[in-house]
Amino acid sequence: MTVRRCLSLLVLAVPLSLGGCTRESKANAQSAEQAGGTWVRTEVLERRTIASAIQLTAALEPVTEVTLYSQVAERIVHFPLENGDAVRKGQVIARVRSDSLHQAERQIGAEIESLDVQLGSNRRELARARTLARGNVITRQSLDQAEATYLANAARRKSLEASRQQISINAGKAAVTAPFDGIIANRRLKLGDMASPQTPLCTLMAVDRLKLELQLSEAQVTRVKPGQLVRVQVDALPGQVFQAELTRILPYVDPTLHTNAVEVTLDSGRGRLKPGMYARVEIELDRRTDVLVAPESALLLDTGSGDQQRQAFVVDRAGKARRRTVHLGARDGSYLEVLEGLSPGERIVTRGQHALSDGQTVQIQKPRKTQPEDAR
Repeated sequence: MTVRRCLSLLVLAVPLSLGGCTRESKANAQSAEQAGGTWVRTEVLERRTIASAIQLTAALEPVTEVTLYSQVAERIVHFPLENGDAVRKGQVIARVRSDSLHQAERQIGAEIESLDVQLGSNRRELARARTLARGNVITRQSLDQAEATYLANAARRKSLEASRQQISINAGKAAVTAPFDGIIANRRLKLGDMASPQTPLCTLMAVDRLKLELQLSEAQVTRVKPGQLVRVQVDALPGQVFQAELTRILPYVDPTLHTNAVEVTLDSGRGRLKPGMYARVEIELDRRTDVLVAPESALLLDTGSGDQQRQAFVVDRAGKARRRTVHLGARDGSYLEVLEGLSPGERIVTRGQHALSDGQTVQIQKPRKTQPEDAR
């Protein structure tokens, strides 16, 4: 066989193959025309349990988070931690210079020792003056002077002791320690910077438990309760669903927005969930059984009637499409509650309904069975 002959056969085979691909669809159309109807797909309407839920979004936050400050205005001499470092409760995070505080404490201690010597002398002088005053050897004025000197030095000693204790307390605050196990974040200062009670050192956050703060409407908040389980998903982990708990409902409504804040908490999933991640939360408002539902794909928009009223086609026993006006209620995924217009057991058209008219004859097409790979 020549090359030209082979090419001619190949060219002839291509349209034959394409014709075979369309033969089945043409046969279906001819079959439908012969039967006097249009091919459609249907689904039997039935009752089921539905759950009405709302979808909200928020960013994950740590349940426990504090901003740490130095209570002493001094230079930082120890701050070895970086953002992301883990610390244990009681661990020293930073330390400021405390030499001047210890020096002041020692100086006050020396003044108190000197004053104690003076007070000893004052006590003896006062006792002698009282004895002499009883014998009228000295005047009352001299006795009053001795008492005033003793009391003044005693008061000064109390003041010095109070100052020494305060300096000791401040010296003890030179070290900033972690109040709980957590992670360092938002570090603001570094070694050598001047710390003060007004300047944050860093943030410490516990990342084992996270929370979401959500805003519900006045109508929605009355349908939830603390302890209720909710579903959480994050964009960073597609397809994964995390269980959380509604732990708190604030006891007041925002008068401007008319919303009520609620708090949802959940486990971090061994670090898979992190503060700052964007999350979608699904909160179930109610659950009802034995509810008639219809697939949303079968419902046609009813112009000017809103989302709670749609049009649909059902197939009667004579094989004709009948248009229905459907009143809808709650949504559950891709299904909507049917309040009026449809009945259980009816066949609703789920495919091909856009080209139908009321009373048109239809043919119900059965879904194709998927053939196993090895049988093709």
